Formats: sequence, C-alpha cells, structure tokens
Amino acid sequence: MTTTAAAAATGAASRALYRRCMRAVREMPLHEHRVTWHQYTRNKFSEASMIDLRDSSRIKRAMDSGVEEVERMEYLHSVRRAKEQGAPFPTATEAATTDTKTAAATPTVDATSPSPSPSPSPSPSPSPPPPVVEWLMTTCRFDPLSAANYASALTELGFDDLESVRCDGITESDLVEAGVAMVGHRRRILRAISESKSE
Repeated sequence: MTTTAAAAATGAASRALYRRCMRAVREMPLHEHRVTWHQYTRNKFSEASMIDLRDSSRIKRAMDSGVEEVERMEYLHSVRRAKEQGAPFPTATEAATTDTKTAAATPTVDATSPSPSPSPSPSPSPSPPPPVVEWLMTTCRFDPLSAANYASALTELGFDDLESVRCDGITESDLVEAGVAMVGHRRRILRAISESKSE
C-alpha cells in the first residue's frame, strides 16, 4: 500500500472515530459536560494529527486509545439510559454488543498490516436534520441547495443538530473542512452563531 493510500485510510478512520466521539459527547445530559468534553475531544484529535504518518505503531496506539475512550463513554451512556428507564444496568459486554452497531460503521486501521481492515458495506450518509437546514436558510439566508449541502457536511463532522452547531464551539476550520469554501459564507455562519449565543 502506498503512503498516500495509507494516509487516506488513516484519515478516514480518524474522521469516523471523531464523528463517533462527537455523537457520544452530544448524548451527555448536561450542557457544561458537553462543552468540556467537546473541547477535550477536539484537543485530543488535534494532538493526534501531529503524529508522523510513517509512525504506524504510534498511530495505532492513538486510535486504540480513542476507541477505548469512546467505548467507555458509550457504556456510561447505556448505564444512564438503563437507570432512567428503570431497567437493570447492562454489563460492559452487553453495552459493547449494543454499541457494535455504531462501531461497525467505524472503519478500523491496523497499522501493522498493509491495508485497512475490511469494513461492512458503507451506510448511506445521514440526511441532515431539517432544523439545521432551516436555520441555515432563515438565519444565515442561504439558498436551499447551499443550506442542504452545508448541513450535510456539518452532520458528517458531528454537528448534526442546532445545539451542536450553535453551542459546541464550531470554528472556521470546521467550516472549511465542511466545504464552506466562500469566506463570506463562513463569516455569515459564524456571525449567526455568535449572535445566537448573545441572545
């Protein structure tokens, strides 16, 4: 496998893990915890992005550590949900099997093998929630096509509801990664987010 292909596979696995982490963060019941964990997750992924792509053992350790942390968070969420529903608490094994549906969609990269592990057939990209599209059209005044495209890209990055878009510290670099290429569009979104926080 070429270095470029290995980098692409590592990048895809990293983005999938990032989205999985952001979904787990958004499930936290308290806003303060979501904000703290959102920043922690961003910092950890930022640190990991500095790893030399040729250092496969270090990349594998970083990915394994990330998977372990998100699995622990998903387990705690399953315990909280069981407690809220009055059901018996799941064991770690039961929680792991419950969360394998999410984990199955996360591609794995084995840094010691020449190619990424096969993953199940790709699931269709989640359709963006209408409130995000509506917010982009009404508040940011984008046309329906641009609003739908931006909302879909933001969903892929883990910003899939209005609260996460407005409150979870979305940055200009997030918007660039989401494909918001026009500086004016990025400024319009960031201004709308800033104004919604001051209300």
